[in-house]
Amino acid sequence: MKLVDDLKTDGATTEGNVAVDISYDIVRHVSAQLYTSPRKAIEELVCNAYDAGATECHLRLPESSAAPLRVLDNGKSMNLHGLQDLWRVARSPKLTKNDAPRIANGRLQIGKFGVGKLAAFALGQRLTHVACVGDIVRIVSVGQDQIKDAPGGKAPTFDVFKLSLAKAKKVLDQTLDVATLAQLQL
Repeated sequence: MKLVDDLKTDGATTEGNVAVDISYDIVRHVSAQLYTSPRKAIEELVCNAYDAGATECHLRLPESSAAPLRVLDNGKSMNLHGLQDLWRVARSPKLTKNDAPRIANGRLQIGKFGVGKLAAFALGQRLTHVACVGDIVRIVSVGQDQIKDAPGGKAPTFDVFKLSLAKAKKVLDQTLDVATLAQLQL
């Protein structure tokens, strides 16, 4: 959450939120059973970049168990609505009628079930998306604990913060790999 806190300090404001309407048991089952090794979970994250039309995808492996895994790509990003759609678990915009080929971004799509994002939970307790569309950066950070501890089975919500790219760049340069950001033209 340090990245979110740093962006808020630099003026990020809440734009909306995403609801994660999923049982923690499903999160645990999908991340533990479908992604039995870190390699499979990382493969899923790279496939998501491919499906987004990325021509580049950079991985930065953690240097310690407390450090984050970073996946940066130059694929099609998400606005608030896109981030909300992303967290509609087990619903995928990649589905087509009559089993027609799933083509987007000029490519046959790999994902189709809407659970691939849960692969990241096989690697850590929190998944933070940083999305840049135009000159606006959005960030949402979803933690397993908040899903697990949701009161009364109600879907927990997570704030989506936004900040201008000019202001966010300073924090992102410090947190992410500056050379990679330059390559991705953020």
